[in-house]
Amino acid sequence: MKIQLVEIDEGSQEPLPTLFQDYVLEMCQYLDPEDAEKQSLNAAAILQRYWQNKHRWAYLIMADRQIAGFCLLRVYPQETDTFDIDQFFVTTRFRRRGIGRVALLELVRKHPGRWLIRVLKTNSKALAFWLDVVTEVSDGDYQLTADQVDMDFVRFCTRTRQSARVD
Repeated sequence: MKIQLVEIDEGSQEPLPTLFQDYVLEMCQYLDPEDAEKQSLNAAAILQRYWQNKHRWAYLIMADRQIAGFCLLRVYPQETDTFDIDQFFVTTRFRRRGIGRVALLELVRKHPGRWLIRVLKTNSKALAFWLDVVTEVSDGDYQLTADQVDMDFVRFCTRTRQSARVD
């Protein structure tokens, strides 16, 4: 199966709002109902940030030319030398086939440097996935911290260093 990341911009964003709504619906099981509703209502504004800021990137995850998911990547506002996966979603149909793993490998190839992946503490399946893939990407050199009450943070650096620094 051929896995690709296709960068999208405002002009080619058509499938993203629907995928984002699917993502929010799935995340409802891990979020406070009020937070889930807020995310759902603010979906357009959240996505709009990706078309207005040069330090944000939106990608479709493609599997054999079919849309398998998306990734929203940004420079982390509190650590401007660090890339942050803001949202990452592989549709149910394409899960457990290694697609998310290949997508992360491609992301870090495109954006080498310091990385942060934030995972809701209530989403243990996502944390297991990220730790497995990050172990491969970082040769096991990562830190897992509880930087916030509701989040686990996975931090690592890719082998080729490049700053995400915002000037």
